[in-house]
Amino acid sequence: MAGGSSTPNSRLKTVDRYRKAVKLYRSPRLSCSEISRTCGVSLSGVKGHIREYDRHLILAQYNSPCDKEAIEAYDSMDYIEYNISQIARCFGLDDTNLSKQLRTHYPRVIKRHEKVRKRLGLSDNLPHGTRQFCKKRYAGAERLLRGDRYITFSEAARSSDISDWSSICCFTTKSLWASVLRFGKRRSNNSAKAK
Repeated sequence: MAGGSSTPNSRLKTVDRYRKAVKLYRSPRLSCSEISRTCGVSLSGVKGHIREYDRHLILAQYNSPCDKEAIEAYDSMDYIEYNISQIARCFGLDDTNLSKQLRTHYPRVIKRHEKVRKRLGLSDNLPHGTRQFCKKRYAGAERLLRGDRYITFSEAARSSDISDWSSICCFTTKSLWASVLRFGKRRSNNSAKAK
């Protein structure tokens, strides 16, 4: 940070020290070295102060598009379920450049975003949902259960290469469960009548 320690008093002193330099920087006629000589401050100090506190001036001077909308979106609750690369894609930006800009100039926004995502359970770095290869296996087991009335959950699990039949129970639909239960009741009624 330009100007030494980060106490509020030192920040005010820093802003006061570079106020004239910032005014001169707004006019594109002077270079940073001329501004530093005119104001009696170091060249690295002028550049660092403007980069830290008045970044919009740098972007305006070089006609560089500011990713302001994407940064505001990253900081809002409307886009909390998205990570940096997803937000960059939404706004047609390069995700690497957006993440660099956020890390360099808006580190507090990143910390706040990640803290909220973690609190909501969106950023626990664990895979959520069913994986594709599991869906295929479960779908195969479900087809077996729907097609053959005399197959058990354990047999369907074994033939579909699923380790635990209880995981099929979690995956199968309510309609399949209803038909299995109806069939089980009919089967138990028929066996009771046969006795």
